[in-house]
Amino acid sequence: MAKNKKNTEEQMSFLDEFNWKQGHGGKRTGAGRKPLGIKTKVMRVPEPLVASFEQQIEEYKRSIVMES
Repeated sequence: MAKNKKNTEEQMSFLDEFNWKQGHGGKRTGAGRKPLGIKTKVMRVPEPLVASFEQQIEEYKRSIVMES
């Protein structure tokens, strides 16, 4: 066994001793972005067409806001 490798069977955490859970990490209810109701798709766009697509997307977003 390597010098720096610790034997995990012999180690006991402070959290284990008191049966505590760590307060970070894992899933949290209500976390993350809220769904917009519109499905999206990731695409690769040739660079010369990026500006055109961005303009169309902005126009689409404006039309959705106008409808609401």
